[in-house]
Amino acid sequence: MPFNQEYIINKFITKIQHGNFDLTYFKRNLGKLNIKENNLLTFLNQSTALYFVNSHKIIISQYAQELDIYHELFHALNCTLSNKNNPKLGTGFEEGYTEILTYRYFKSNLEDYIGDSPYVPLIYLVKYLEKIIGKNKMELYYSKNYTSCLIEDLRTYLNSKEIKDLFKDLNFIAYFIDNIVFKNLVNIKINKIRDLLIYMAREKWLKAYQKGEISEKVYLLKIKHFIKSLTKDLKHLDNYQLLKK
Repeated sequence: MPFNQEYIINKFITKIQHGNFDLTYFKRNLGKLNIKENNLLTFLNQSTALYFVNSHKIIISQYAQELDIYHELFHALNCTLSNKNNPKLGTGFEEGYTEILTYRYFKSNLEDYIGDSPYVPLIYLVKYLEKIIGKNKMELYYSKNYTSCLIEDLRTYLNSKEIKDLFKDLNFIAYFIDNIVFKNLVNIKINKIRDLLIYMAREKWLKAYQKGEISEKVYLLKIKHFIKSLTKDLKHLDNYQLLKK
């Protein structure tokens, strides 16, 4: 795909300025960012675009679309500010949330395009994690690579082992999402995270109710809507089965 690097980067910045991102370090390093077509990537035909952290470079195949480049630019935004004190959350969370952001800012409706992504289960699961943490917080943490802040927020609801298992399970889903051998285990992981999200949602709105911020009726309605919406989304997944209690 013919492209103009300056045009794509300017469009990227213009669009995401409507979000809650910190673009300071990303803009400061724009001079080092390089986007180039790569014949080997085209030949291998396994990916349309890749971002390399160390060289701050994006390579694309001739089949890449603008959306593929925006996805990699989000990775560049997330990785621009390196902080050794921030733990890595892994492929599952990072790809799921990067896809959410790409569709949010460069497509009009996430639900209309979500089926085009190879990370559909991750998108759905991380989407509801964002509902618990909050959109503004999640976008800010992502743009500043503040994974430690996200983990600290999760400690409101989960212990250290549960947090670690959450990201491990997301990674497992990412790696084995299309592997028929691990289909049942992937399903188990999805259900486990679903139950964890529902527990966190209950805790979030229960505390709001106890503080007098919402009424009991609103609390119950929020929980009901959260469970119904999450379950409905997950039922769109191929081969997904809700585990019976």
